Parts: sequence; C-alpha cells; structure tokens
Amino acid sequence: MKSERQLQEIDIQNRVSAAYESERYHCLHSQRYHVWWAEKMLASAPDKGLWLDLGCGTGWIQEVLLLKNQQRSLIGVDISDGMLRFAQRKKMPVVLGDAEKLPFKDGCFDGVMAKGVMHHLSDMASAAAEIARIIKPGGVAVLVDPNLSPLRALKYILKNRDNHFSSLHRSIRPIDLIRQIESYLEIIEFNYFGFFAYPAAFPDILPLSISETRMETLIQLDEKIARIPFLKRFCWAFKLTARKPSSGN
Repeated sequence: MKSERQLQEIDIQNRVSAAYESERYHCLHSQRYHVWWAEKMLASAPDKGLWLDLGCGTGWIQEVLLLKNQQRSLIGVDISDGMLRFAQRKKMPVVLGDAEKLPFKDGCFDGVMAKGVMHHLSDMASAAAEIARIIKPGGVAVLVDPNLSPLRALKYILKNRDNHFSSLHRSIRPIDLIRQIESYLEIIEFNYFGFFAYPAAFPDILPLSISETRMETLIQLDEKIARIPFLKRFCWAFKLTARKPSSGN
C-alpha cells in the first residue's frame, strides 16, 4: 500500500505531466538543454543490452534517442500513469511501478538510467537496493539528481514551486546518495554540472525566455565552471555512475 506522501507525489506528477511535455521538453531553448543533459547520461551508458529508464516520466530519454536516430533497448517505469501516457506515445514499452519496490526479476537489466528520480523518494536506501538487484553483474547505473548547493535557497522564490513539488521533493547532498549506492555498487564516475543554463531549462517553473544560441553559450560556459574545483560544488546537479561487481569479484 502506498503512503500518503507517495500518493501526493503521484497526484502532482500526474498534474504536471502535460507541462513537462508541452513546455519543459519542447520550448526550443529548454529542449536544447535537456537534449544535452540526456546525452551526458547516454555517454556514460554502454549502448548494448536492455536498459531501464527508472522514473522515465514522459519518456524524454526515449525521445532523444529517436531525435538522434539511435537504437537502444529501453523500458520505462514510473509511478505516475499520467507521465506514462506521454511516454507510450514515443513507442516506449512502459510499466507502472515504484522505484522502491520494482516489479522486475533479479538481474534482468544490463543497466539503469534515472534522470532526476532519487530526490523524489522517501526511501533512497530501498531504491538503491532495488537498482542493484535488477542489474546484471557488470551492469551500470547512471543517476542524475539536484545538488544541495547554497543556490538551492533560490527555489523558494519560484512562482510555480508549490504546484510542482510534493513534500518528498528535496535536493540531495552527493555524499548521501553515494553512501546508499556504494553499499551495492562500485562508484566509477562522479561529476557536477549545471550553473547558468540550468535554471532556464525549466520554463514550466521559471518562465525565462532565451534563444537557443544563448542557451548553447551558457551550456559551454557551464561545462567550464564544472571543471573549476571551488565553483563546481555550486552547480545545480550531479551525475553518478556506478557498476555492479561481476560474479566472483
């Protein structure tokens, strides 16, 4: 049985699904950012085997694969049936399910991608265990989540904040997610990203209007900032890649 907080999360995700589809992923400037974001994740994910898009939402990663004419075996799972209705339109096989108790057999996926998912969960430890359970030995998990940086205090001035975020929604200290994941998987890559360009990628929450060219310039600037030791910790998000030990290791 789902908790009251999970039901609240489902209700909010169902309500915002149309805004994700029409605004977040299809305003030209924000679309450019989310394509770049998905490409960062896909670059860390070997392009073979069967992958799970955990918390797939409207199926954005699948849409990027279609835009790039790339072929991958990808299944989506999400707790929101409203989100999944959009994902199905992208010819994506989907399953309604909870990240904390996934409806899949042990070791049935070669990898898992999760774009902005773990920070929505009430029990990250259970989700980490589930990710490890369903990945084959030698498989990879690529996780992206919002970084708990001092800049996050700015979220309280957002016009549509209360309409988009449930009580479960929070930013994460990278070390907290790392500790959960490394109980089961080996961390093989970690990096921060997103500074000036990131806020403009969410027009459904913060209605900024900039050109695609300006967004591209900001992305390039952000990539430089993410390599500066002091400044990178102020980035809005981080990406963590981990591998499940091979059998016998």
